[in-house]
Amino acid sequence: MGIEKFWYNHDGVNETSIHLEHYDQGKEYYFTGNYFASRCEVKKLNTHQMPSYWSWIALANYTGQRMIKGLTLNVWEYYAGGGIRSEVMVAVNFPNIPVYLNNNLGTMKREIGFLIYIATVPAEKTFDVPNDC
Repeated sequence: MGIEKFWYNHDGVNETSIHLEHYDQGKEYYFTGNYFASRCEVKKLNTHQMPSYWSWIALANYTGQRMIKGLTLNVWEYYAGGGIRSEVMVAVNFPNIPVYLNNNLGTMKREIGFLIYIATVPAEKTFDVPNDC
């Protein structure tokens, strides 16, 4: 199971979306606006096995340091070919906590800044699917 929470500001309106992955059920749930809102989309997953999200790091190369918003960050990059590239940036003193994650998937580019990163197993109720979904 996996869960991601995103915060957006679109035309001055703050929005939240949550992506809940239930590999045990073979489904993923997308909530927009509020976790308990009625706007919910359910999709079928192609697998019942959760992929290892960070497995590419074992193949990454250290590419040096980069200064972003006053922070000196170590940069690790993995290039899979065909324009597919991922890089993770970590603080010099905290190498196991990501600060930024960039993915270039050819036609899509994604940049994620981590406000909080907690590498612990969350409570089981975190993955409960609201009744109205």
